Amino acid sequence: MNALELIKALTTEHATPSSLLYLSNDATSMSAAVASTLPDSEIYPYQSDAALTEELSYRGRVEVAVLISEDETTAQAMIALAGRLRITHADRVWLALPVDASWQVSDLYALAMVEHDAPPFVSGRYRVFRYDLESYTRVREWNNARNWANPENFHRYRW
Repeated sequence: MNALELIKALTTEHATPSSLLYLSNDATSMSAAVASTLPDSEIYPYQSDAALTEELSYRGRVEVAVLISEDETTAQAMIALAGRLRITHADRVWLALPVDASWQVSDLYALAMVEHDAPPFVSGRYRVFRYDLESYTRVREWNNARNWANPENFHRYRW
Protein backbone atom coordinates (compact mmCIF):
# COMPACT_ATOMS: atom_id res chain seq x y z
CA MET A 1 0.00 0.00 0.00
CA ASN A 2 1.18 3.48 -0.75
CA ALA A 3 0.95 5.34 2.54
CA LEU A 4 1.51 8.69 0.81
CA GLU A 5 -1.60 8.23 -1.34
CA LEU A 6 -3.61 7.25 1.73
CA ILE A 7 -2.41 10.32 3.67
CA LYS A 8 -3.32 12.55 0.73
CA ALA A 9 -6.77 10.98 0.43
CA LEU A 10 -7.52 11.26 4.15
CA THR A 11 -6.26 14.80 4.68
CA THR A 12 -7.90 16.38 1.63
CA GLU A 13 -11.35 15.86 3.10
CA HIS A 14 -10.81 18.86 5.38
CA ALA A 15 -8.68 21.95 4.96
CA THR A 16 -4.94 21.40 4.89
CA PRO A 17 -3.90 20.58 8.46
CA SER A 18 -1.48 22.89 10.21
CA SER A 19 0.26 19.89 11.77
CA LEU A 20 0.29 16.22 10.81
CA LEU A 21 1.65 13.29 12.77
CA TYR A 22 1.83 10.00 10.92
CA LEU A 23 3.02 6.54 11.73
CA SER A 24 3.74 3.87 9.13
CA ASN A 25 6.47 1.38 8.29
CA ASP A 26 7.99 3.67 5.65
CA ALA A 27 7.44 6.98 7.44
CA THR A 28 11.01 8.20 7.50
CA SER A 29 11.60 7.50 3.82
CA MET A 30 8.37 9.26 2.89
CA SER A 31 8.80 12.39 5.00
CA ALA A 32 10.06 14.55 2.11
CA ALA A 33 7.20 13.41 -0.15
CA VAL A 34 4.59 14.13 2.53
CA ALA A 35 6.15 17.52 3.23
CA SER A 36 5.96 18.43 -0.47
CA THR A 37 2.32 17.29 -0.58
CA LEU A 38 1.39 19.38 2.47
CA PRO A 39 3.81 22.35 2.28
CA ASP A 40 2.05 24.49 4.89
CA SER A 41 1.94 21.72 7.50
CA GLU A 42 4.35 20.73 10.23
CA ILE A 43 5.12 17.05 9.60
CA TYR A 44 6.05 14.57 12.34
CA PRO A 45 6.89 11.15 10.82
CA TYR A 46 7.37 8.03 12.97
CA GLN A 47 8.34 4.57 11.89
CA SER A 48 7.62 2.66 15.09
CA ASP A 49 5.01 3.06 17.77
CA ALA A 50 7.72 2.72 20.45
CA ALA A 51 9.50 5.83 19.17
CA LEU A 52 6.23 7.74 19.04
CA THR A 53 5.16 6.63 22.51
CA GLU A 54 8.45 7.87 23.95
CA GLU A 55 8.15 11.26 22.32
CA LEU A 56 4.42 11.85 22.94
CA SER A 57 5.06 13.34 26.34
CA TYR A 58 7.22 16.05 24.73
CA ARG A 59 5.09 16.60 21.64
CA GLY A 60 2.31 19.15 21.79
CA ARG A 61 -1.11 18.77 20.26
CA VAL A 62 -1.38 18.14 16.51
CA GLU A 63 -4.34 18.74 14.24
CA VAL A 64 -4.33 15.38 12.42
CA ALA A 65 -2.79 12.02 13.26
CA VAL A 66 -2.68 9.27 10.63
CA LEU A 67 -1.82 5.75 11.78
CA ILE A 68 -1.31 3.02 9.20
CA SER A 69 -0.94 -0.55 10.39
CA GLU A 70 0.87 -2.62 7.77
CA ASP A 71 0.49 -5.99 9.45
CA GLU A 72 -1.51 -7.90 12.02
CA THR A 73 1.07 -7.64 14.78
CA THR A 74 0.82 -3.88 15.09
CA ALA A 75 -2.98 -3.60 14.82
CA GLN A 76 -3.67 -3.85 18.57
CA ALA A 77 -0.81 -1.48 19.37
CA MET A 78 -2.19 1.01 16.82
CA ILE A 79 -5.65 0.86 18.39
CA ALA A 80 -4.19 1.59 21.83
CA LEU A 81 -2.08 4.39 20.39
CA ALA A 82 -5.11 5.86 18.60
CA GLY A 83 -6.91 5.99 21.94
CA ARG A 84 -4.05 7.88 23.55
CA LEU A 85 -3.68 10.27 20.62
CA ARG A 86 -7.36 11.17 20.48
CA ILE A 87 -7.49 11.98 24.18
CA THR A 88 -4.39 14.10 24.60
CA HIS A 89 -2.57 14.78 21.35
CA ALA A 90 -4.79 15.11 18.23
CA ASP A 91 -8.05 16.74 17.14
CA ARG A 92 -8.57 14.23 14.33
CA VAL A 93 -7.26 10.68 14.15
CA TRP A 94 -7.29 8.48 11.05
CA LEU A 95 -6.55 4.79 11.49
CA ALA A 96 -6.06 2.29 8.65
CA LEU A 97 -6.10 -1.35 9.71
CA PRO A 98 -5.68 -4.45 7.54
CA VAL A 99 -8.90 -6.37 6.98
CA ASP A 100 -7.34 -9.74 7.79
CA ALA A 101 -5.86 -8.66 11.15
CA SER A 102 -7.30 -9.89 14.43
CA TRP A 103 -8.90 -6.76 15.85
CA GLN A 104 -12.44 -6.05 16.98
CA VAL A 105 -14.59 -3.29 15.52
CA SER A 106 -16.12 -2.84 18.97
CA ASP A 107 -12.71 -1.70 20.27
CA LEU A 108 -12.76 1.15 17.78
CA TYR A 109 -16.38 2.03 18.48
CA ALA A 110 -15.46 2.23 22.17
CA LEU A 111 -12.90 4.90 21.21
CA ALA A 112 -15.66 6.90 19.46
CA MET A 113 -14.16 6.12 16.07
CA VAL A 114 -16.47 5.70 13.11
CA GLU A 115 -15.81 3.70 9.99
CA HIS A 116 -15.02 5.81 6.97
CA ASP A 117 -15.22 4.84 3.33
CA ALA A 118 -11.80 3.62 2.30
CA PRO A 119 -10.27 5.20 -0.79
CA PRO A 120 -10.68 2.92 -3.83
CA PHE A 121 -7.01 1.94 -4.00
CA VAL A 122 -7.06 0.41 -0.49
CA SER A 123 -10.65 -0.86 -0.47
CA GLY A 124 -10.76 -4.55 0.33
CA ARG A 125 -7.33 -4.57 1.97
CA TYR A 126 -7.79 -1.93 4.67
CA ARG A 127 -10.60 -0.58 6.77
CA VAL A 128 -10.33 3.09 7.63
CA PHE A 129 -11.64 4.62 10.84
CA ARG A 130 -11.66 8.23 11.97
CA TYR A 131 -12.18 10.26 15.09
CA ASP A 132 -13.00 13.94 14.76
CA LEU A 133 -13.27 16.04 17.89
CA GLU A 134 -15.59 18.54 16.18
CA SER A 135 -18.15 15.92 15.18
CA TYR A 136 -17.74 13.70 18.23
CA THR A 137 -20.81 14.95 20.07
CA ARG A 138 -23.82 16.44 18.43
CA VAL A 139 -25.66 19.37 19.98
CA ARG A 140 -28.70 18.08 21.77
CA GLU A 141 -31.73 20.29 21.46
CA TRP A 142 -33.31 19.15 24.69
CA ASN A 143 -30.27 19.80 26.87
CA ASN A 144 -30.42 23.57 27.19
CA ALA A 145 -31.98 26.24 29.38
CA ARG A 146 -34.85 26.84 26.96
CA ASN A 147 -36.22 23.35 27.50
CA TRP A 148 -36.59 21.12 30.52
CA ALA A 149 -33.12 21.67 32.00
CA ASN A 150 -34.00 25.18 33.16
CA PRO A 151 -33.98 25.53 36.98
CA GLU A 152 -36.36 28.50 36.75
CA ASN A 153 -39.05 26.21 35.33
CA PHE A 154 -38.78 23.54 38.02
CA HIS A 155 -41.65 24.99 40.07
CA ARG A 156 -43.87 25.64 37.01
CA TYR A 157 -43.91 22.33 35.25
CA ARG A 158 -44.41 18.78 36.44
CA TRP A 159 -43.23 15.88 34.42
